[in-house]
Amino acid sequence: MPNATPGAQLLIVGVTVPWEWVFGLAIAATVHEFAHGVLCKAEKMHLKATGVILFGFLPLGAFVEPDEEAFKKIPLEKKRRILAAGPTANLIAFLVFTIALFAFAAISSAPYEEATAIRILSVNSSYPGSSALTPADLVLKADGKSINGLSALSSVISSKKPGEKIVFEMSSGGPSEVFVGKDGKLGITVIPSARPGAEALFLFIGFLFTLISSTAYLNLAIGSINLVPIFITDGGRLVFEELSSALRGKFGEKRGRELADKLSLAASGLALALILGNLLLPSALKFLEGFFPQPFP
Repeated sequence: MPNATPGAQLLIVGVTVPWEWVFGLAIAATVHEFAHGVLCKAEKMHLKATGVILFGFLPLGAFVEPDEEAFKKIPLEKKRRILAAGPTANLIAFLVFTIALFAFAAISSAPYEEATAIRILSVNSSYPGSSALTPADLVLKADGKSINGLSALSSVISSKKPGEKIVFEMSSGGPSEVFVGKDGKLGITVIPSARPGAEALFLFIGFLFTLISSTAYLNLAIGSINLVPIFITDGGRLVFEELSSALRGKFGEKRGRELADKLSLAASGLALALILGNLLLPSALKFLEGFFPQPFP
């Protein structure tokens, strides 16, 4: 696998992921904790504390703190409902936000296209006619056709043969003639950007799209992770309570809980080992690749 990439990447808001993820995380965390709180109230279990988690003035989510002693005394069936409430709510929220994402994409596609142009990031001077293009300039039209996104530009380029001319209308004014290279490309890198006068609409639609999509993804991530039997998750606590309930009847209260604690810790270790193995395996294979004459199949 010569092109293998690392299986894990550090998530840095504003660097590796959009800053809108802050709001998506806040929504997903609030959904999770609110569901736990609702089930605690439904089971008439006392909550020691509830509140909002803040980063400066930004709300990152909410939290609920049940009475641990009271939780130990309630029946296993109630424990299951309370512990499963958070992940279940996140998975339901994932479905809701996914549907909302498709609906928003359908509604906003036309105005978003109207507000979109193509910004040139870089130009390869070896391509014919590339000197007519300037990085940071906007492509508004190509051969008289409005360029509202990457697909529109690709469509114009693919309709041309190598050596044929394309007339661009640029935001800097005046037409610019470029020629398709031998490889069928123009030798430019581009990115969608706002048309002059439509910056606010472009940013607003982009913000909402990223917010809804990130909220859907983070709800799926939080819900799924909390089902994994790791000692810090709802799944880990649920495994402990199931084992504790089964073992206390055979070995007594104290011994049963001790065995349940050890077994649930072992399950956590196994789950973490599988997760780390999955994340590190691509990097390990890429490292080992250098010791073999042929790449891995």
